[in-house]
Amino acid sequence: MLLVETPLAGAVTNIARLKNEALNLGNNVVSKLQQSINADDLKFDNMVAMVNAPTSYVMSGSKYEADILLVCFKFFREPMKLT
Repeated sequence: MLLVETPLAGAVTNIARLKNEALNLGNNVVSKLQQSINADDLKFDNMVAMVNAPTSYVMSGSKYEADILLVCFKFFREPMKLT
């Protein structure tokens, strides 16, 4: 079905449905990946806190929002093989 031939209300609904299906598919992929690993697979030797903020400044009295991540990684000399 082409969105060009669909009424606007129907097209918006179809786009929202496609967006939800894409999000669900992404969640399913992450779930499968989480099920396929265990603690022995997660070996790391570095841990870094990272902050991703939309702006580099904060005005006095305004709200500050940022994504704070704890990133763990390991430097490999050889490529890691995923099976």
